[in-house]
Amino acid sequence: MDLSGNPSALDISVHHPDVLQERKTDVSIKHQRVSEFLEDTQYDALLLGMPEGFSWFTSGGNSSHGLSSHGYAAVFISRDKRQIIASNVESGRLFQEEIGGLGFELIEYAWQDSLASVYERLFGNRHVASDTGVEGTTRVNDQLKHLRLVLTPLERQRLRELGRDISYSIETTARVVPQGVTESVIAGEVARRLIKRSVTPCEILVAGDDRSAQYRRPVFSDHVIQRYGMIAVYGQRNGLCAGATRCFSFGEPEEVYRKRFELSCMVDATSIYYSRPGESFQTIFEQVKRVFKKYNRPNEWTICDQGGVMGTHPTELVATPDSAFHLASNMGVSWCPTVGSARSQDTVLIDDQGFEIVTRVHRWPNNKVKVQGCNVTRPGLLIR
Repeated sequence: MDLSGNPSALDISVHHPDVLQERKTDVSIKHQRVSEFLEDTQYDALLLGMPEGFSWFTSGGNSSHGLSSHGYAAVFISRDKRQIIASNVESGRLFQEEIGGLGFELIEYAWQDSLASVYERLFGNRHVASDTGVEGTTRVNDQLKHLRLVLTPLERQRLRELGRDISYSIETTARVVPQGVTESVIAGEVARRLIKRSVTPCEILVAGDDRSAQYRRPVFSDHVIQRYGMIAVYGQRNGLCAGATRCFSFGEPEEVYRKRFELSCMVDATSIYYSRPGESFQTIFEQVKRVFKKYNRPNEWTICDQGGVMGTHPTELVATPDSAFHLASNMGVSWCPTVGSARSQDTVLIDDQGFEIVTRVHRWPNNKVKVQGCNVTRPGLLIR
């Protein structure tokens, strides 16, 4: 078994040389960003020990076990070298199934040995930054986050594929679940469809009837859904996250619910329309507050966050009314305005040409909302 970074017979990329080349290019882009970061900050090296950091730099490699938030390997990056630190328990799987052929060197240690001593020998007198603050390194999470926000070409394509599978999982579930089942049953059905497509559920919110009006981030419960249902999912694959929400009704909805749903779509469409490179969160929020005020719900935005930038986390940056953060081309955003028990949400890629909805609906009603003369399509309300 070759652990030097050369492809092995068990590496899935070997059977897909185009995929391997795409990942190698992606890793090179990330290495260049890290090298520039080290140059600007005068650090000698960077250690990424969190699963999201590992996955980002390795172009989708997985250092965790299932839904665990603990990383079982780390990446050590200098200006001219990239190395994987892993125990003998993890190294084989990593190089055979996750990162083979991507040009990483292996620093292996016996599982019973002290990882701290490995770091001590590796760091020496070097000035090291990290995402964990381990062993005297300087934790630089906020700066690292900004390295990840602009998505590479491969990440954008992967986000499209992830968005498609998330939409399918939510919509298929909402179309077939019978009236009178619990929120937990629906959550289980969504999770099953996600995992079947190699999507890790980061967060599944399911609420029936008025629960989502009481709790704007409703953890699924044993509540039995009778009239209205809401399914919101944040899923992760290859180190990227996307989110979407779909609402449905058993029978024709009451007028008050329909109006709330339409307003959530209007606020969502407005947020998407103004999500452009160079635009600030503050400016987008001004538009959001204007719409809420126009429809006599001026304080609705204060009840729950409205979304923000997505990436390796469901929300890399949460948008706030006073934030001066400016969006850039090739970022992913997801807005999730709620009005009572109604909610509207998709994940959107933005660039200089406009926006692209990556969690667009498939077999689901559309709701066209006009913003400044432009039609912005939002998921409609499924009536069953």
